[in-house]
Amino acid sequence: MISLREFLTQEGFNQKNKLSMETKEIISTSIPLPSSNSHDQKNIDCSNQKLEKGSLTLSFDCSASKKSNLKPLVSPDSRSEGPPMDAVAIRALTSIISDDYIGRYIKDDFFRKTIFEKCNSYLVRRRKNGSESDKENEILVNMKLSMKNIDKLVDDQKGTTKKDLRIKCLKNSIDLLTIIVSLNSNRLQDATTCGIPNSHLCACGELYMAIVYKLQNNNRVCARHLMQVFYDAPFFARTYLVPEFWEHLFLPQLLHLRIWYTEEVETISDSNESDGEKEKKMKYLRRVYNDKLDIGTVMFAVYYKQWLKVGTKEPPLPVVSLPSRP
Repeated sequence: MISLREFLTQEGFNQKNKLSMETKEIISTSIPLPSSNSHDQKNIDCSNQKLEKGSLTLSFDCSASKKSNLKPLVSPDSRSEGPPMDAVAIRALTSIISDDYIGRYIKDDFFRKTIFEKCNSYLVRRRKNGSESDKENEILVNMKLSMKNIDKLVDDQKGTTKKDLRIKCLKNSIDLLTIIVSLNSNRLQDATTCGIPNSHLCACGELYMAIVYKLQNNNRVCARHLMQVFYDAPFFARTYLVPEFWEHLFLPQLLHLRIWYTEEVETISDSNESDGEKEKKMKYLRRVYNDKLDIGTVMFAVYYKQWLKVGTKEPPLPVVSLPSRP
């Protein structure tokens, strides 16, 4: 895994026009990492070895972990409290999240249509027996209404809508989306609405909440809402909703899992076991691999969100261990 400072340094090297020399100098400074107070409940583990992959250094624990007993820990170097997070590094991260991705929604018509269609096609009632309540139907109606209103505001970037009306529309959209994202409460997050998982509705709601705050030029809040998308529904977000962004910001932290998965697939394929036994192991391998990717995605969503807080200490770098061999 690489720290945010290392990641931003790479971004500065690859995107010279986007980060100033001051940003590159500050974020390249190596400092100790503090202890974690994150509320994330996913599994992480300590690491003690490194794998070189091109210019990227990946750290992971090569020892097999027990399938059902992976304990949340932080790396040994992260037990001392770190310094306050500097404004330049935070601005750099905010720019990557809010400008490079959410900014695309505002500037790119095709991209905006793609996001709209992904969410809209997902907001289809899945219960055929009419058992959904009026409140459930209202949630879907509010989500669709918010998406359409936000799309209209983006189309109206030239300013034909009066400022006071525009402000009112943005506020109404936030109010409606707040109801949607409230479905991620402990009591409701594992439930469904009209047959649709609440976690998926929340992810769509958080994505559009990010767009609203981008329209208000509140980039830091915009970025935090986009990170919440990956916390609420990591598998849905990384495979369906915003996979390109996941590959850019999250995959570099989890490449050791992909390498491990590829090697395990080859091991199973080359074995002398029966086809039935191979298929059984492959099924288990895919499940474990996806679970680990989801765990890592949640952990780094929390990590980046901590970076975007005001007046806090620099968070510890999560370390996601390799799973045991099936």
